[in-house]
Amino acid sequence: MTTYDIERTPRGYRVKPVDERRAAAEESARDWAALFVVIAGAIAVRALVVALL
Repeated sequence: MTTYDIERTPRGYRVKPVDERRAAAEESARDWAALFVVIAGAIAVRALVVALL
């Protein structure tokens, strides 16, 4: 099944098919970035707890 991206232009709308592999790669990159933020946050919280004890 092909998904489509709808883009607004000054003259109306343009519909173009989405490259499934590229969309999956972008989603994977967002997932990895979110995981990195969570891990960095956990490390920061742990460092703060150690510093306060």
